[in-house]
Amino acid sequence: MKKNTGKGEFDFLNFFYGTGAAVVLIAAVFKFEGSDNADMIFVTGIAVEAMVFLVSAFQWKTIGQEYQWEHVFPELLGDSDKGDSGRSFKITVERIYKMMDNLHTVGKDLENTASLTADMNRSIQQLIGSQKNLLVASEEYRGEIEKLYEHARKINDQASKLVSIAI
Repeated sequence: MKKNTGKGEFDFLNFFYGTGAAVVLIAAVFKFEGSDNADMIFVTGIAVEAMVFLVSAFQWKTIGQEYQWEHVFPELLGDSDKGDSGRSFKITVERIYKMMDNLHTVGKDLENTASLTADMNRSIQQLIGSQKNLLVASEEYRGEIEKLYEHARKINDQASKLVSIAI
């Protein structure tokens, strides 16, 4: 496994990528400002980028990333004896059982959630039915109030006629 020593290597291709991109961005700023030389700078930046892309098309880099499996499976270290490996296996089995218990608990919680959601859906449907009944009752009540108003108006008219006759 490779150890990272902290020293980096200068990557010319990466340098030209960055330089070409910077030149293109500067040219864009000049273009926004309306500079006379913006076209030349822009073409220069695009040309540098095109050359970098052409060169990078032929660059073959093999990067071998090694995963640190010993962190996941400590028994792969090889310097442990049978007893330690057996203990590690027992711990792994215990973790698996705990995960299975957790999954079982999650399944029960999901079932409870589904049941509660169905109950809530039924309650909402009942509320909708009650709302419809309330709307019908309020319309009937409004009709009765209108009739009462009409009767009160007629009584008021009759009383007014009687008062006018009496005077």
